[in-house]
Amino acid sequence: MPRTMSSRPSPEFPDISAAVIAGGLATRMNGRAKAFLDLGGRAILDRQLKVLRPRFAEILVAMGAAGPGDAGNGQFGRRHLQVVRDRFPGAGPLAGLHAALESCATPWLFAVACDMPFLDGDLIDRIAAGTSWSADVDAIVPVRRGRPEPLHAFYRTSVAGEAERCLREGRRAMIDLISGIRTTLLRERDLPGLGQSYTWQNLNTPDDLAAAAEALVRSGGGPPKRGR
Repeated sequence: MPRTMSSRPSPEFPDISAAVIAGGLATRMNGRAKAFLDLGGRAILDRQLKVLRPRFAEILVAMGAAGPGDAGNGQFGRRHLQVVRDRFPGAGPLAGLHAALESCATPWLFAVACDMPFLDGDLIDRIAAGTSWSADVDAIVPVRRGRPEPLHAFYRTSVAGEAERCLREGRRAMIDLISGIRTTLLRERDLPGLGQSYTWQNLNTPDDLAAAAEALVRSGGGPPKRGR
């Protein structure tokens, strides 16, 4: 079935799509759909879309077979977002990434968790630039405080098969995928300022949401400048 794309200016990276991974059960958030949590008068998803839309060719939302985000299906449609469903229910974010990779219409995909409200467009741009010269690379994954950030990373869509292999073999951790493909890990020395960006803040609990709201107030309503 042909896709219906909303009319908008040409994206900065026409060969890259973005996927918001939103299939979790949000148990620590009392089952509330994180994408639609209100933060400073705007849904987290809308804060993300402000950064993603100008940059990427299409925006997907990857969801499980059923979950707290289902109540917002109509809201996804009103935002002109295509919802894709996991084929491996209960298999975590790797299943969401796999669904997005399979549905993606571009050679590269930027995958981001749905609970990261302060996406740093400048940092994303600098990471995305690597996709243009990385002919022998399948994934570009930032490393913060010694740990990879696979849900703020770029993947070549051709790795969908490897993601499916991991899932079928019961290897459901994101690290199982990135350790089995040609992955470039970007550290602070590669991207100065990476560790200080607030892009990494994710909201897992009501306390996290309250802290993010306080950070917005301190910053005058704009994105906070430094990470936790």
